[in-house]
Amino acid sequence: MFWSGKQGKTDQRIVIKFMTAQNMRLIDIWWRLRHVHRTQTLCQASVRNWVHKFEANPQLSCLDKAHPGCPCFARMQRKINSVRRFLGEDARCSIREIAVLCGISVGTAHRIVTKELKLHKIASRFVPKILTDDQKQRRLQAARNNLQRLVDEPLLLWNIVTGDESWVHCYEPNVKQRNMVWIGPQEQRPMKVLRGRSTKKVMLTAFFDDTACVHHEYTQKSVNRYTYMHILAHLREKLRRKRPGMWRQGFGRERAVILLHDNATPHRALHTHAHLRVTGVTTLEHPPYSPDMSPCDYFLFPRLKKELRSRRFAMSTP
Repeated sequence: MFWSGKQGKTDQRIVIKFMTAQNMRLIDIWWRLRHVHRTQTLCQASVRNWVHKFEANPQLSCLDKAHPGCPCFARMQRKINSVRRFLGEDARCSIREIAVLCGISVGTAHRIVTKELKLHKIASRFVPKILTDDQKQRRLQAARNNLQRLVDEPLLLWNIVTGDESWVHCYEPNVKQRNMVWIGPQEQRPMKVLRGRSTKKVMLTAFFDDTACVHHEYTQKSVNRYTYMHILAHLREKLRRKRPGMWRQGFGRERAVILLHDNATPHRALHTHAHLRVTGVTTLEHPPYSPDMSPCDYFLFPRLKKELRSRRFAMSTP
């Protein structure tokens, strides 16, 4: 049986008092306590201190004396309540601000926030739009419809062509993390002039399937419905040359090419829908304000722009 905490220390003092009355040696007392209490045994200095006390006063109590003032746990609870109330008013404050306003040390403030309140600080995630309940339901239903369509059409993924547009600047500065270098203890931190992105830019429109990029095109201005229809005509020609298997089973035949694009204005224009019906291209359902469901937004363009950072292009168009 093992004891721990305040009660375990009191029990060991009782044993020390009894063995001291029997004139046992200090080392023997400590080893007997060690044999029973193992890792919870008092240190030899504490055992020596209590042996001397009991030798000087055999009637000394083994209990701790009552300390005047407010108990420690009550003071700590007041500090915890103060920090909790302050964080409820301003959740963006730092640990140092909490320590100053609550009148406690920085270490105590950090311990209360992380250990007692079990909080951790994170940055807000930026989203294009806060979806309403109806939009969330449409998003859920669209995902279910696409999953069911995948079950009904085993070759669905093979027929999907994904496309979107994005601005590409002639010069994009590198992020700070990619400029980090290893230096020695005597070397100074390197300095680099901060430059902004260039004003010259082109609109890149790219389409890809499960194999590779099928078609890409640059324009000087934003894409409108007429420009997008011309781009779709070029895509149709590229599919005929680069994907003959898809072409034979695609446009105007039993299994049409399935186009996945977002709900941008040129994509949902009436002229665009009419052009897609004439050419026999169907679209995959895409809920509004859902860039995380478009592979171009979370896969293609971020990786492409990452490789183009810190590279300067002299011409805005090829």
